Amino acid sequence: MLSNYSFILILKNFLSIMRSDHILFMPKTHLARFPGIKKKNAILNFLKLFVRNTSISEISSDEVIGHFWLSNLESARALSKIKMELKAQHSFAVLNNILNDEEVINYFQASLAYDLAYQYLFEFVLVDQKEKYLSIVGITDNRYKLVDSKRISLRSSFKAFINYLFCCAIPIYFIISSLNKGIRKESCILEPKLSMPVINGINTTEMGYISAAKGIKYSTDDRFIYTNEIEYGDVVHVFNFWKFPSKIKKSYEDNMNQMKIPHLDTERLKVDFKTTKKALEIFFQLLISPISFLRHSNNWYAEKMNTAIPKAIHHVLQKHLEISYLLPQVELIRNDYNPASILRAIISKKAGVKTIGIQHTATPYDCPQICFVNFDYYLLFGNLYKKKFSGFLEDTKIYINGKDFLDPVIRLKHNQNHQDLIKNKFLSTYGPTEKMILIILPGNSPMIRQDMRVSMVDAIKSWEKRANENSGRIILRFRKKIEVQTVKEWKDLYNFSKSNKNFVIDFDEFTTQELMFLSERVIVPHSSYSMTEALALEKESFSFDFSGSAELYFGDYGKGLVMNTERELFDCLSIDNTELSNDIDYNMLSKDLDPYFDGKNTERLQELILSLASQNTDQKDPIELQQKN
Repeated sequence: MLSNYSFILILKNFLSIMRSDHILFMPKTHLARFPGIKKKNAILNFLKLFVRNTSISEISSDEVIGHFWLSNLESARALSKIKMELKAQHSFAVLNNILNDEEVINYFQASLAYDLAYQYLFEFVLVDQKEKYLSIVGITDNRYKLVDSKRISLRSSFKAFINYLFCCAIPIYFIISSLNKGIRKESCILEPKLSMPVINGINTTEMGYISAAKGIKYSTDDRFIYTNEIEYGDVVHVFNFWKFPSKIKKSYEDNMNQMKIPHLDTERLKVDFKTTKKALEIFFQLLISPISFLRHSNNWYAEKMNTAIPKAIHHVLQKHLEISYLLPQVELIRNDYNPASILRAIISKKAGVKTIGIQHTATPYDCPQICFVNFDYYLLFGNLYKKKFSGFLEDTKIYINGKDFLDPVIRLKHNQNHQDLIKNKFLSTYGPTEKMILIILPGNSPMIRQDMRVSMVDAIKSWEKRANENSGRIILRFRKKIEVQTVKEWKDLYNFSKSNKNFVIDFDEFTTQELMFLSERVIVPHSSYSMTEALALEKESFSFDFSGSAELYFGDYGKGLVMNTERELFDCLSIDNTELSNDIDYNMLSKDLDPYFDGKNTERLQELILSLASQNTDQKDPIELQQKN
């Protein structure tokens, strides 16, 4: 069993492979690089020349996905333990010389997280395969088990030298590519209270807008951040990590211009003298240290850390250029899952900018790299997530805040006029609202097991065959409108249900949260944040575990909350089956997901921003205030 499609692995273990009856390859996963179709076919054709009577196959993704979550956790734990050993690598010294901050080690830990997780994943899958074969040999790069390897190999030294040349080229490339946009002669810097990335855009209507990117109706856009004390002009919205089709991006820019909302596009920034000087300083720092790159080059960690330096240099220069245009009092960071956010936070903090990160419902099970963020404050939704991060997040202050997106749900819960409006609208659009079940479907992520999508479709079709015995209807909510064309199972489900009176398919008449309110029962995908929203509306809620992660999040809250089989799902589709949730502790789950449910999550975020932006040096630490309350 080979960890990847690699000529080097095959040649190193050629005799063992020649004697095999079966050759297994790991499938494509988001944890590791996967070869293009040409390289993959070349490797398979090469093997067939020598092993004509041997079966060659790729392990099904569905057999692998269930192990992702613990592989990620094990990776984060291992990287936390070897922090000092990683600091001994030359790559750390290189980046530390550039930024003069030892927190750059966090960047390397985050960058290594998925690579190391893949090694654990391979070991878990190998154990599974041993149950199928009498004898099986796992072939992978075992150097990750040795942090301090001092062996030298020609191949590793060559790779290290090529990587060194690449590092030297990055500053020069950055200068040349930036010069193509022009030279900035003025030094006017925007100094707002806050900067934040453009994610949901600015739309023509503030409430209930249709996402141009997803074709689905949403309740809020990027204007959620504004309050009486944070007005238009106090925030600069930055186009950087989230990419939009040019037409959609232009519509956001036009809307912001019309509303006089400041914005900045990092792709259009002209280079200035300070950033050019910084790029040249980095270039000359690298130029005098070629031999250092070759030290311990056969060390797996050194090799991986070396490959992370070019990206680091590029992000450092990008952030330096951005700061020459924009120096906010507070920076809201939303791409916490990107290791580069660690470097950007270092630069911001050195410039006197306070940094706030907000989680994306992820934990070490999903994104082990998040364990190493270094923001001034990191906002978690609730204690369930805080428990999952136990032992991590040592370089940031944790602030339990709830999620800003939950506030419109709480407002809906207490707004009778809004409730009457959507009830009447649904009645006139789709018919009666009694006894409805909402199924929220996941997107086309590689983490979604195909067999679980098939089980979902089959359970719904089985339910429809017995529709005469069942009361109520099913509402289907797809993550993106395009996925009814691009995801095979969702296309099948859409075509099956679109003209059937027992189903409602809505994209843009109602928000997902409005559909939750109208439903008696809600089925969410795996560990989705939709569970929190449904519980905020006091709905009977269940998770269908598409990805295999739900048990890790919700397993302690009662039998039946997490569904793993087609039969369990089929039973749940019967709205008259009222005993399904008898053993579920919804009260405890609600408290752990969000301790507030008061509609003030955004207000708390705004207060934190204003507190950090305040020039009053006697301002209390928001964490201390939260703990006292």
